[in-house]
Amino acid sequence: MATVDIDGNDFPVYADVDFADIYLSGDAQRAVAWAARDATSKARGLISGTRLLQRLCWTDGVPSTDDPVLAAIAEATSLMAADILAKPSLGDSASTATDVKRAKAGPAEVEFFRNFESTPLPTAAWQILLDTGLLCESAGITDSSPYISGSEYPSRFDPDFDDISDDPALGSYWYG
Repeated sequence: MATVDIDGNDFPVYADVDFADIYLSGDAQRAVAWAARDATSKARGLISGTRLLQRLCWTDGVPSTDDPVLAAIAEATSLMAADILAKPSLGDSASTATDVKRAKAGPAEVEFFRNFESTPLPTAAWQILLDTGLLCESAGITDSSPYISGSEYPSRFDPDFDDISDDPALGSYWYG
């Protein structure tokens, strides 16, 4: 079992500081910032990364920190630790979701709501875990299709739109 020590307290983690130091030393984006952190900060990042990963939907239940874990889980934990230390708000919600409501350019303005496809973790860590096949199929991925309030019929702008103007059930709904 991997653990990290903070003030004499052992915390179970998926990757210890030694593993994370080696793994992240080869990461072009995270190596310098990770190396500059002290051992306690690194330990806190690994604890936060482990806790965040434990909130995901796993096919066979949450992996135990008591058993040896796959290298992929330790790698994802290391990436999450580095990312959380760089941007602490990721520890609360690492989702990559983004919502666009309004776009404006000069006098033209469009307001809409579209939830873009997102994952519950930053892309690098998410992809490592996704490749293991250990996550539930819908482990936090949100649909990228737009939501239109009150829409009961397909959009005429949809590439899969079937011209249903001959459907008497719809009558003048489409063509007034």
